[in-house]
Amino acid sequence: MSAMSIYDDLAESASFIAGRDAAREVRREGFGWSEDSGHRMCPSGLHPDDEAAWLNGWRSVWD
Repeated sequence: MSAMSIYDDLAESASFIAGRDAAREVRREGFGWSEDSGHRMCPSGLHPDDEAAWLNGWRSVWD
């Protein structure tokens, strides 16, 4: 495993956790968000892999 691969994995893990935490917070607060509205909350400018990880984290709250 290369050093870049490790950093990529860390970035994707951090993105997943950030998406999950954001979803938990809005769900706890009672906002009208759902599994399908993560794309509206996802931060802009993320690498495509990180964006996918963020959205997976978001969706995991509703699984």
